[in-house]
Amino acid sequence: MVRISCSEITFLHGANHYANDSIACCRLDLTRRAGWLEKTSPGEFHAFCRANLEPDICRGLQQGSTLDLIASLTLSMVIKLQQRLQQRLGAAGRYELTGAHAVDLYFPFERSDNATAVLHYALSGVEICTTAPERRDPKFQAALKAFHEQFVHMARSYAVDVQLKAVCDRANERGIRTENIGHNTVVFGEGRYQQKRLRGFTHCTSFVSHRLSANKTAAVDLMRSRGLPVAFHEQTRSVAAAVRCAEKIGYPVVVKPHNADFGRGVSLDLRDGAAVAQAWWLAAKHSRTVLVEKQIPGHDHRILLLEGKVLAVAERRFASVQGNGRSRIRDLVARLNEDPRRGTKAANWMVKVDCDDEMDAVLSTQGYELDSVPLDGTSVRLRRVPSMSRGGYAVDVSALIHPDNVAIAEWAAELFDIDLCGIDFVSPDVSVSYKDNGGAICEINCSPALSPHVAAEGRQVDVVEAIVNYMYPPSAPSRITKVLLVGDRHSPAVHRAAQLVTEAMKSRSACLGVACFGEIEIDGHRLPRAAVQACEAATTLIGNPVIDAMVCVVDPSDYATYGLGVSECDIMALVMPDPSPTAECSDRLRDLAREIAVRPPIVSTDPDELMVQFEDRWRGLGT
Repeated sequence: MVRISCSEITFLHGANHYANDSIACCRLDLTRRAGWLEKTSPGEFHAFCRANLEPDICRGLQQGSTLDLIASLTLSMVIKLQQRLQQRLGAAGRYELTGAHAVDLYFPFERSDNATAVLHYALSGVEICTTAPERRDPKFQAALKAFHEQFVHMARSYAVDVQLKAVCDRANERGIRTENIGHNTVVFGEGRYQQKRLRGFTHCTSFVSHRLSANKTAAVDLMRSRGLPVAFHEQTRSVAAAVRCAEKIGYPVVVKPHNADFGRGVSLDLRDGAAVAQAWWLAAKHSRTVLVEKQIPGHDHRILLLEGKVLAVAERRFASVQGNGRSRIRDLVARLNEDPRRGTKAANWMVKVDCDDEMDAVLSTQGYELDSVPLDGTSVRLRRVPSMSRGGYAVDVSALIHPDNVAIAEWAAELFDIDLCGIDFVSPDVSVSYKDNGGAICEINCSPALSPHVAAEGRQVDVVEAIVNYMYPPSAPSRITKVLLVGDRHSPAVHRAAQLVTEAMKSRSACLGVACFGEIEIDGHRLPRAAVQACEAATTLIGNPVIDAMVCVVDPSDYATYGLGVSECDIMALVMPDPSPTAECSDRLRDLAREIAVRPPIVSTDPDELMVQFEDRWRGLGT
């Protein structure tokens, strides 16, 4: 696929010669671009990049040599594309000029298949952009287009939304390992301490709870049967049935899809049959069954509960603009969208408001159109529902909610047995009991959006921190104990030391994993040697869901060629002469040990002496 010649990508797992974490290395050979390099000045290349590539990729290019610029361009594309793919990087990439037309690229990675695709896509982009349009090979461009489609598919598979990313970032700040395994699923922690999250679902969310809460009719019927105040609704499958139902319930009514989220297809405050009929067709685009519901007067609130207790309450408000007597609504909306917090629903806490058919319809009911100029101080509504996913905003009212309203929310969470849930509660005043003002529960969600609470005006509760503390209380472990031994695989002393350390660790752990020169053993069960590559043996153990400790034994040569397998450990021992025949390697490893090990490194070729120091380090861990 890649026309620019590059050697095979080398993946170093864990701490290595270049970095303290996993890194990919690739030599980029630009010999085929020699003529282009000689004829193009740095200024011309800089202008070329600006004209041919995305501005955000080219931002920050330095006015150095043309080769420097190509290296910067390639690396920035790699990092930008990797951010687009995984939405986070452990560290920035870098490059080194190794010859007249050669560049070595280094960049962090989580998955080797993703990193390979990212690099090939970046290099293909450089190839096509540095070739004159009249000389570009149509077959190559067609192949690049097909590869682009595959890349986009993979990028979408491994992208996480802003809410899951926020939980991951907070966990990383706490030193909790996270691994993106695709499809909005992230593994937190190591070994037996790992937990998984799928979007807003926690590892404790049961399938029964999810299915029951997702069925709006079944959920409302269950809550009503248990004495909880809920909005009455009926299912319909035709416009005529919807109109009859609305007349029986009594106007005003709400029409909404039976199983859609994010306010899609919802219409509020419908007061006649014509409005119901129009709303029914809108809802039917999202669900075969459409609900007609008695509208509860009041404001829409999202109550977030964690472990059955109310954590935060937000009042959701319509997307709107404020007139100034001079600007058109179109211009006011554009100004609203300039808010840096607004963007796409997946990547931002707040959403931009599009000027679409829905906006035209909502404006029409207020006597406006997009080019109208509302009077100064006039509030103009832009959407049918007060949803954050439809461009609305929220105000935190956690301190105002009445104890009676808290009680029914907590009963509902207990009824559905959901550890993290969101309840939609409509009330004229959340500070007044539902008994006195007719407030009621409309829906319950077992994968609640965090945006109404994170982006709320006057935010009082850090819900992301609360969720991470729920997953891993401050005193709870998230990582397994790791012991790393480095020594010559042919040395009897290394094998003896590994045997002694392994026996000592077995007595101190419930389930021990051992990775010895690529061979893996878990609780006495040895895996087939071909089950995993030697350089990935330690990573395999870290992700195993049963072990609580591991011993990793590697050869010094692995440090430069494969990596040590781990990026941090509790105890690290160098089983090699001091000074060793490879003194330079020994010195580098000793410096690295001081950085990645919790306790001072052990340096000894005597297994018995090593065990004495090992016991001393172990006592120092406080284990």
